[in-house]
Parts: sequence; structure tokens; C-alpha cells
Amino acid sequence: MSSNYTGPAVSYLLYPNFDRDAHPPLSGSLLVDLQQLRVKYRDYLADSNRPILHRKELLVTEAYPLRRKFAGLTQQEEKRGLYENPERIGFEVGWQELLRERGLRIVGHRLVRASQS
Repeated sequence: MSSNYTGPAVSYLLYPNFDRDAHPPLSGSLLVDLQQLRVKYRDYLADSNRPILHRKELLVTEAYPLRRKFAGLTQQEEKRGLYENPERIGFEVGWQELLRERGLRIVGHRLVRASQS
């Protein structure tokens, strides 16, 4: 299976600190080829620039206890124009560079000026 596999498949993505990290990095992915009954695992832990997750509220139900917190952060980031270039923010390095350029940082699930605590 290649990384651009287009047959019937299921993917599982591992974000161990989903609730705690505002933008958790991907730790591993499991692709199950349903046609060939093959499994492919990729470990991202050693990568220096892992994919990260944005808009977490879209991945949980309305009743999820932290959904409002997740959505609040997304709204702050949208207001600051941080999602204008999605190709830039999908990985740790690009995201951190953009935050630095804008003088921002993430504290918990809040966007603050870099000079604030």
C-alpha cells in the first residue's frame, strides 16, 4: 500500500494527548486495506516535524465535555487568520513559525500574545 492508497480502507490515527494538547502531534497511523486485508503502520514519534491536528471540535460529538474549549480555540485562531494557509500549518515546524511571526503562543487551549503568560 502506498501513502496515496485509494481503495477501500480504514485509517486509525493515534493522538495520545488529544484532550490535553491544543494541537496534538500525530504519534502513529494504521491503514487497513479492506480489499487486500493488509495493515500498514507508520510511527511518527522519531520525526522532527510531525503532522499536527487542528479543529479538534470537528472530531468529537456535541456532548463531548471539552468540545466548547476546543471550538473556542479554533475561533480565536480563525480571528487571527492562522488558518489562511492550511498547507503551512499542518506540521509542527510551520505552525510554530507562524505563531512566532504573529507574536502568539498557545497556553492550554487559549491563544495569547507571546509576551503574556
